[in-house]
Amino acid sequence: MRAKNNILEGVWILFPILIFASYLLYRLYDQSAVLFFFPLDYSNDLSSVMAQLYFLAEYGFHAIIPHWYNGSFQLFQFYYPGWFYFALPLYWLTSNVQYAWYMALILVYLLAFLSLIIFRKTFGLSRTEASLFFLVFFANPLSIGNFIRLGRTVEFFSWFLFLSLSLLLFYYRGRSFDRYILLFIPLFTLLLLSHPTVLILFGFVLLSFLLTKPMREKIVLILLGFVSFIFSSFWFVPYLLNISKGSILSTYHLNTDSLFFFSGGWLFLNLVWAVFALSFLLLFYSYWKQKRFSYHELLFFSPVLFIAFLFLSRLVFFIPGLQQIFPDTYTLFFLFFSLYLLFNIKVDFYPLFFRRFFPIFFTLLAVFSVVC
Repeated sequence: MRAKNNILEGVWILFPILIFASYLLYRLYDQSAVLFFFPLDYSNDLSSVMAQLYFLAEYGFHAIIPHWYNGSFQLFQFYYPGWFYFALPLYWLTSNVQYAWYMALILVYLLAFLSLIIFRKTFGLSRTEASLFFLVFFANPLSIGNFIRLGRTVEFFSWFLFLSLSLLLFYYRGRSFDRYILLFIPLFTLLLLSHPTVLILFGFVLLSFLLTKPMREKIVLILLGFVSFIFSSFWFVPYLLNISKGSILSTYHLNTDSLFFFSGGWLFLNLVWAVFALSFLLLFYSYWKQKRFSYHELLFFSPVLFIAFLFLSRLVFFIPGLQQIFPDTYTLFFLFFSLYLLFNIKVDFYPLFFRRFFPIFFTLLAVFSVVC
């Protein structure tokens, strides 16, 4: 029997896995109503996403759509086509945007899970532990609320790409590049086409590797990124040329302004956002201490630490690009790294009382998160 390495090992993790898995399956079942009823309410992105998928199939990329805005709407001039090309074969197969949307939702969940299973040894995870990682990241109430209930499947697809790219790069943290690094090209190309806010945050992950890799591998990463940019340039170049006309840099869409709202439900949300950022910082300190305060580890995590500082200090509100990213998106970013740290901090580096009560606390947290 192997020694326990991290605090998330043990038979007890089956309980939070069962809780999160049941919650995810229930939400997927509940959302299956979209197969029979077209979503016409105003509290989701579903109708817009389905309409644009239909327009892509019927009119083509960058077409002028006569049905919208008196014929002045150009498809994907300011929106991101990555998910739509991913879902387009499903629409061709079914000839139904509702079926295609739901099938794409399920498929992205399966692909994200498969990515973690393939790269689980990068973090030294068993299949059970990889399942927990997947469920905590993608089946928490924040992810469920955004990706299933609100139908933000375009952003969901970009988080799958973020996860896959990050796992790929983490695989090469302690080893030299080989031919499999070429997987970076299709994955990064799709991310360039999928969602700018997640792309911006992935840029900080990429920066971590550029700061710590040898010069030859830095050049390889830059060249791979350049090739990806060429492949995505059919959309990305026109988007950048017209970005000032869109919303991503608009001062009317400062999505971090909610960081300054402390009344009503906003107070609870701000507390949740702060807890995620602070948890990452505390976990990093434990991890860094375990690594004997390694300069290399500090350098690697410095871009993420910088984002956490900007987020907690609210300075992100004043930085173009970062000020347009929703706090929920930052929260998932911190959650990814917090999970990485949890699985990489040896259990002996935690205080004894924390080791004893963490399984109970984590299980209760899972219960609380899905019932509240």
